[in-house]
Amino acid sequence: MSHISVPSSDVAVRAPQTQVAKAIADIRESVLNARFWLSLAWIDIVQRYRGSMLGPFWLTLSTGAFIAGLGPIYSQLFGADLRTYLPYLALGLLVWNFIAASVNESCRSFIDFGSVMKQIRMPLSTQLLHVVTRNVIVFLHCIPLYALIILVFQLPLSWSMLLALPGFALLCLNLVNVGLILAIICVRFRDFIQVTASIMQIAFFVTPIMWRPDQRPILGLISDLNPLASLIALVRNPLMNEPLTAVQLGWGLGGFVLTSALAFFLFVRYRQRIIYWV
Repeated sequence: MSHISVPSSDVAVRAPQTQVAKAIADIRESVLNARFWLSLAWIDIVQRYRGSMLGPFWLTLSTGAFIAGLGPIYSQLFGADLRTYLPYLALGLLVWNFIAASVNESCRSFIDFGSVMKQIRMPLSTQLLHVVTRNVIVFLHCIPLYALIILVFQLPLSWSMLLALPGFALLCLNLVNVGLILAIICVRFRDFIQVTASIMQIAFFVTPIMWRPDQRPILGLISDLNPLASLIALVRNPLMNEPLTAVQLGWGLGGFVLTSALAFFLFVRYRQRIIYWV
């Protein structure tokens, strides 16, 4: 009986295509099962603050106390008008806390769900959507602080403030991509979790949160070279009725393209190994 042999070149070409198809199917299944990771995120919030009277609003109060305490001090140090500086500081801190929490928690997303992943078949990319969604919920608990500042200082409102919504969506997409990249790296090299946490601590001081880029020329250059500054600006600038610069839009859109390509490459290449690394 004769048999047909498959050329080795065809196998070599077909294998990567299969891995790409599996990665795409994983991502598609995660997106379609939005109810699943939305429920996971909500359950995490409920469990984290079970037994607490204020729940996640404790974070709102602590952030509000930080803004109210340091806002007047830093406005005097920088010679800025409190009416414009306090909203700038508040939005910067709120968005930064969201970014930092999403990045740091994404590093452990595969590790923390290792036991579940070994027992239940589920799309791996679900973990990143779950982490970012959980922090979106926390962010929504804190954003009323800015509404309070608007009322206190009687800041003007405009339709352009609605541009913060697509800006926030783009920020979330970037965080999902970055989270997937870090999750893959950290599940293989656990020391990188601490490295990432240290980098984020340093990044806080070189990101325009408490200082403005227009205060010094060198600060403007640092802000333009810092992608985190542009990601914050995607939300902060519209809410402060300030236009986005070409550099900020470039980092937001270009960063999404680059991180998407890198995240997809790593996910295709190492997706099957993640379950063994956890």
